[in-house]
Amino acid sequence: MNIGVSLSFTANTPRPEVLAARCEELGFETLFVPTFYALPANYGTTLSSSEVYAGVLDSFCVLQMAATVTSRLKVGTGVYPLPWSDPFHLANRARTLALYSGGRFVFGVGAGESDNPAGGRAMSAAQRWSIVAEYVRVIKQLWSTPRAGFRGRWVSFAPHPRASLLPLCPRPPILIGAGAVGRLASQRALRNTVALAEGWAPVAINPRRLSGQVARLKRMCAEAGRDFSTVDISVFAPQEAPTPRRTIELYAAAGAHRLVFVRQPPMVSIQALELLARNYLA
Repeated sequence: MNIGVSLSFTANTPRPEVLAARCEELGFETLFVPTFYALPANYGTTLSSSEVYAGVLDSFCVLQMAATVTSRLKVGTGVYPLPWSDPFHLANRARTLALYSGGRFVFGVGAGESDNPAGGRAMSAAQRWSIVAEYVRVIKQLWSTPRAGFRGRWVSFAPHPRASLLPLCPRPPILIGAGAVGRLASQRALRNTVALAEGWAPVAINPRRLSGQVARLKRMCAEAGRDFSTVDISVFAPQEAPTPRRTIELYAAAGAHRLVFVRQPPMVSIQALELLARNYLA
């Protein structure tokens, strides 16, 4: 079982290069960094969570700093909300981080919240996930065949004759971050994983439910002609059993490959990492 950590960096937490270096020393497999846009005053969250989310620093900048001081630690977005982004700009940011990290970048993506942080109209989950699916296809095409055109519902562009002929190699694995709760959400997340991504990343799903979802994911892969062994399953914020060993055993039996423990301020610290490492990496 691989053990990763998701850290929300703010102006008041230790610097990314300090914590990333310690993550690698302690043996963590991946450092994920979430992306939150500044939230409006009427967003509906509690004051404490709103303050944390609004103060979280840019994930790509943080991850680039983390990559420069490490050599084995994978770095990833956990997760990046695609509907409110520009796919061309995002494809280049991901390409840059993948290149300068030596292929250690993991691209976790999601649909975000219904409210548009730019102040535009809200979108339903179905609309947001439709955008995510199309943007993933666009980004993968820009990585593999930069000169090709694309025509879709949300994005269309003509071929780029002057674009680079060199594809991005290796391409970052994409994780679909969704589907822990709700029948419809689960089906959509698994369907998108099979069709578009290299992995699935549910949040706070318990081992029993995960086992059932993994069985469904296997059937969907078989129906689509996809090799199930190529699908990586990462559980964010796992529900912990009475002991760390039992937590790992239950999730491993359910089909997880990676457990990602989520820490937000004030728990973003070297001391918190060392405690987590003593419990899960000793």
